[in-house]
Order: sequence, then structure tokens, then C-alpha cells
Amino acid sequence: MERAEVRVRGGGGRCPYCHDACGAEQDNVVCNDCLARHHAACWVEAGDRCAGCCGTPALTASSARAAGARTAGKRPPASLDELPPAIRARVEADLEPGEAVLWVARPGSMLRVLPTIPAALFAIPWTAFAVFWTTSAAATSGRVDGPVELLPLFGVPFVGVGLGMFVSPLVAWCAADRACVAITDRRALSWEPHGLSGTVLHAWTPTELARLRRVERSDGSGDLLVEEASRGRPFGRGLLGIPRVREAERVLRESLLP
Repeated sequence: MERAEVRVRGGGGRCPYCHDACGAEQDNVVCNDCLARHHAACWVEAGDRCAGCCGTPALTASSARAAGARTAGKRPPASLDELPPAIRARVEADLEPGEAVLWVARPGSMLRVLPTIPAALFAIPWTAFAVFWTTSAAATSGRVDGPVELLPLFGVPFVGVGLGMFVSPLVAWCAADRACVAITDRRALSWEPHGLSGTVLHAWTPTELARLRRVERSDGSGDLLVEEASRGRPFGRGLLGIPRVREAERVLRESLLP
């Protein structure tokens, strides 16, 4: 029975063991289960198994034909190559040595904007009243001498807060380009926008994922909540605003949870 592994030439994707590109001039080994392409040396160093799904059989000439039929018409596995270069570099920099990415996605911009809509709507009456109060106080202080002249200044912070809430959807839309979520063979990771141009990384181990909860929307997107909402986090924390939330949950439970 044929078991000799197929070594293929040609680039395509990144090796899940070393995270370097599989170049056209190199011999590569393809996993028979998930079709991840490895450098031949990395396949051996990983214990003659896939560094992504831990599958042991390599692709053979006969299984290659079956794999083609098995994956026809199906969505290919998520790859770091699908990410913009800046985000891909950030993800790779935060991976531990030998850690393999099993699933990765960028949260939809609109999904991150939706939670800010209530605040933006509330900002309309808030800001209108703050502007009315400030202008009324300014008109009154103009006719009276003394400390009352400073009264309009108390309304300025309230106007600023209202304007901040009103533009929060636009801020969320612009910041969404920096967000990314990933599931590896060791952790669940979420890169959240922080400040004007930075990001903050949240990571959860299998033990911390034990109380995972899925929130799904009608279009198949949703959230995988790891930490519930609290006074400081009104929307909870986890893999938020991700497309194909059921697919992400399946990968996470099969790879990290018993």
C-alpha cells in the first residue's frame, strides 16, 4: 500500500511550524487532513505530523486525488496570507515559538460599529440640551456681573461628551481596521484597537475558555464571549464581531477544549 509522502514544489501559504513562506524552490510536505503545506524539514522536526491540526498522515499520490474531491466547493482553511501585511506581521510577532494558527479572521467593521449606535442616538438629546443650557447660561451671565459670568463654562464639558458619543460610530469604523482574532493550537487571541493607532492583545488559555458562550446573529456572524459583561465592560470580552461564528466555535472546541 502506498504510504510514501508527496513532496511538492512551488510556493503556497506559510508553514504552520516555522511561519515562513513555503517557497517555490523548496520541497514541501502537505498534511493529508487539513492540506497545510510544511517545509520538509519542519514536518520532520514537528514529529512527522502536521503542526496545525496534529494530523500524522502526509499527503500521498492516492490521497491527493481524494483530497481534491473532498475539498471541492468548500471554503479553504483560513490563512495568515489573507491578512493585510501590517496585521499579519503583528499576529506573527505575538505567536510563541512553534505555535500554529488554526483559524484567523478580521472582525467586520459594521459589527464593531453597532454597539456604539445607542450611545450615538442618546448623544442627540444630550448634546442639544447641553448646548441649550450653555447658551442660556451665557446669555444670563452677560447681564449679571460677578462669578455668574463663569457659569457657561460648566456646560462645555457636557457638550464635549455629547460630541464624543455622537462621533463614536465613526471612530469605531476607523479603528476596526486594526482588529483581528485568531485561534491557535494553544490559545484564543484577540487584537483590539487601543488609542489612536495602537492595539492591545487579549489571550485566553484552554482553562479560561471553559465558560465560552456564543452569540450569533441572523447573518451567521457573532461573538464568542469569554468574559461576561460588567460595569467596566458593557459588551463583554472575547472574539467579538467575527464572521462565521459557528465555524470559529467548532475550531476552538475541537482544538482547545476537551
